[in-house]
Amino acid sequence: MKKENEEQIMCPRCGSRDTAKILYGMPAYGEIKDEIESGKIVLGGCCIFTVPTERGDVQYQPEWVCNQCGKKFGAPPLVFSKDRSFAEDYRDIATRIEFSYGGFSGGFTYITIKKNEAGALVRVEKNGNALRDFTPEEIKAGHKGCQITPEKWNSILETFYGKLHLHEWDRDYSDLSVLDGVSWGLAITLTRNRRRVYSGLNVYPPYWKQLEDVFRQFSERL
Repeated sequence: MKKENEEQIMCPRCGSRDTAKILYGMPAYGEIKDEIESGKIVLGGCCIFTVPTERGDVQYQPEWVCNQCGKKFGAPPLVFSKDRSFAEDYRDIATRIEFSYGGFSGGFTYITIKKNEAGALVRVEKNGNALRDFTPEEIKAGHKGCQITPEKWNSILETFYGKLHLHEWDRDYSDLSVLDGVSWGLAITLTRNRRRVYSGLNVYPPYWKQLEDVFRQFSERL
């Protein structure tokens, strides 16, 4: 049986599961009094804001707040126009994913997943070997790389933005007091050559294990 706090959503900033659901509108206070007093629910106010997207109008306020660090999170993964009159969903405009992991002594692994008409092409580079595409025959021979389906590409993006809250991560997790060690990087290329880059040195975000799991299916070296 799961402990109560294991059922709460993990905060993408501090990793705490002591998080509360934000409830908007005009709820009947008496019905949720116990949840409010126990820190499982907080009231977010009466106003609900939406923005038009290609997926329809989307409410863009955060769904959760961390009781430990105060971060509000769980907002939809949106990129707003300058005047905030329209927004794009990261899952609709991502075109390329680049991930790197390693250190001086152990070498580096680079994984690139590039969207194409058939889904996306995965390419893997290890220890300085030339980056190249892997054929189906090479995959059967044991290489970790392939053409993946549109459904698989969409599943990766849904994991990033629907489960790991990638759009709400910090951009840098480096410990500059350590001169050597393990470094990592994640870059998401969007349409119109826009990029979102995340990196770290010997420090990892709370959802690191789940992020590794996404890429481990393509490279067992992680």
